[in-house]
Amino acid sequence: MKTVLIAILFAQSLVSISADPEVIQELKDLIMDSVQNTIALNELVTHQTQQISDLMLTLSATRAQLRDMEQENKAMAANFAAYRINQASQLTGIRRDLNKGIAILRTDISVLDQDIVDVGSEVSVAKNGLITIQESLEEDRSITDNNLSNLREDLEGELELVRSEMLDTTSDVTILNGEESNGDPACAKVCSGTTARNGRVWRRGAHYNVYTEVDISGCGFVKTPTITTSLEVSGGRYTDPFREHVYYTGTSAVLMATNTSFRISIKPVDRAVNQNTINHKEQWNVEWIAVGFTC
Repeated sequence: MKTVLIAILFAQSLVSISADPEVIQELKDLIMDSVQNTIALNELVTHQTQQISDLMLTLSATRAQLRDMEQENKAMAANFAAYRINQASQLTGIRRDLNKGIAILRTDISVLDQDIVDVGSEVSVAKNGLITIQESLEEDRSITDNNLSNLREDLEGELELVRSEMLDTTSDVTILNGEESNGDPACAKVCSGTTARNGRVWRRGAHYNVYTEVDISGCGFVKTPTITTSLEVSGGRYTDPFREHVYYTGTSAVLMATNTSFRISIKPVDRAVNQNTINHKEQWNVEWIAVGFTC
C-alpha cells in the first residue's frame, strides 16, 4: 500500500513538472503497470509467506512427532533391554534345569546299566538251574518210564488173572434168551425195584389212559433186560383196593423198554371209574423185576 501511495505522489510531481499530455499518459500507464506489478508481487509474497508459515507449522509438527518417536524408541529400547535380560535369565534357568535333568538321567542310566548286568547274572544262573532241572527231569523221566512199564506189565498180569477168574466163575442167574442177543453169562443179573407210593408222576395219555416212566439205570444193564411188572394199590377213593385193580388193564404191560428205563400204561375198563379215581392215582405203586446182562 505504501508503494502505491509513493507512485501516486511521484506522478503528481511529474504532472506539475511537465504539462505534455503524452508524457503524462505514458507516465500514468507506467505507474499503473508498476502498481499492478506491485500488487501481483504483494499477492505472491503473501502466498509465499502463507506457504512458509504452513511449512513452519508442518515442520514444528514433524519435530514434535520426531520427539514422540524418539521417546517411543527410547521406551522400546528400554523394554527390549529388559526383555533380553528376562530371556537371558529364563535361558539360564532352563540351562540349569536341563543340566540337572541330564545329570539325573546319567545317574539313572548308570543304575540301569548295573541292573542289566545284575539281571544278566541272574539269567545266567537261571539258565544253569534250568539245565540242571532238565537233566534231572530226563533222569526222572527215564526212571518213571521204567516204573510205568513195570506197572503196566503188573496191571496187565492182574487183569488177565481177573479175566480168568471171571471166566471160571459160574453165575447163579441163567438167561436162556432175552430182548436182544445174550451177553456174557458171567454178567447175568437180576435187578428189582418199586416206585414211590407218594409223588409218582402219572400223566394223562390218549383214550383215557395214564402212564408213568420208570428209571432202571441204576441196574447197570448194557442190553435191554426182560422186565416183569405189577401194580400195587394202597388206597384211593374206593375202600376196596381190589375194585380198582379189576377196573384197569395194562398193569403188567411194559412199553418202550431200554437198558435204562421203561413205561407202563394203565387204561380203565370203565371210563367212569377212571374219572372217579384219577385224582387218587398217586397211591398207585409199580413193582418190577428186570433180568439182563451188565457186560
